[in-house]
Amino acid sequence: MTKLREKIDLDQQMFTARNHLINSLQKTEQENRSKLDKRNCQVGEKDTLISQVNIELASKEEKSRNLFATLKFKQGGEAAGANPVAEGANIAGITIKKDIKRLKQT
Repeated sequence: MTKLREKIDLDQQMFTARNHLINSLQKTEQENRSKLDKRNCQVGEKDTLISQVNIELASKEEKSRNLFATLKFKQGGEAAGANPVAEGANIAGITIKKDIKRLKQT
């Protein structure tokens, strides 16, 4: 009878320990899910921002192409590489590309 009580006590201790472990794991799982949801939200926000920057970049590139075409037409077909206005548009495009790269790294 004593051995049976010892076995019951031991089983009860094991049950309690496993119950604590399960509760701890469930709490950790919930915390990790919460962190993951937060990160997913942040990623979504950054994706949206990157998309907006890409749209802006595409618009700037289109404006640059139009500007280069206009300059080339006005210069009678000469290359516009030395033109300060064209260089300014090129610098703006490079700046936007750097901004996109920086945003993707954050």
